[in-house]
Amino acid sequence: MITGEKGFIGSHLVPYDLPNVLFHCAWKGSGRDKRNSIDQYKNVLMSLRYTIQAYDKGVRRFVFLGSQAEDSFGEYSEAKRAVRRIVTELNLNFVWAKLFSVYGPGDHTDTLISKVITKLLRNEPIRLTKCETIWDYLYVEDVVKALQTVALSELHGIVSVGKGEGIVIRDVVEYLRNIINPRAKIIFEGEDAIQYKVADTRRLNTVWKPEISLTEGLERTVEWHRKQLC
Repeated sequence: MITGEKGFIGSHLVPYDLPNVLFHCAWKGSGRDKRNSIDQYKNVLMSLRYTIQAYDKGVRRFVFLGSQAEDSFGEYSEAKRAVRRIVTELNLNFVWAKLFSVYGPGDHTDTLISKVITKLLRNEPIRLTKCETIWDYLYVEDVVKALQTVALSELHGIVSVGKGEGIVIRDVVEYLRNIINPRAKIIFEGEDAIQYKVADTRRLNTVWKPEISLTEGLERTVEWHRKQLC
């Protein structure tokens, strides 16, 4: 059973659906421009409703999607933490899959990777911050395989889902330029809040490890975007 099966991660997860397991992917307003809306709290009620419905149908294993952003401030983060507290108090057999930087075909158009690829393919000017933040990127196909694996495992509670390796965002942008439009001009200016967001994958790696390299994942994503623009 999958909620949010038409969304970015949910749609990729459909082929990996499992009987008697709830993969709760649905979440309204996950785009950056909606994360500080009071409507985020509606997701708490929605999550509880889906959980109860699944339980009434006999589901006894639950996989909820968390986020690296839940450790920050704002309505989105608070709503995610509220759902996590509730499912913990309900004493469910669950995994809270704390996702780090997921990317790939079908991703939101406002993410850095999606925007940079689109602008490079269209030969449009690109202005960014210095992009010195270090993130942990994991290709969406790897993510759904990880979710299926943890669902079938004995793991319980919070499991960080990422590659476990950090990369400076600027290096990702430069790689995209090199494989799409090497002559494109990208202006890196302005300060950004330097963050280090890399998953502690020790629990995840007891049952699963990534298969797709960052370069391969980026190349697949670029090809998907090319087809969308044709």
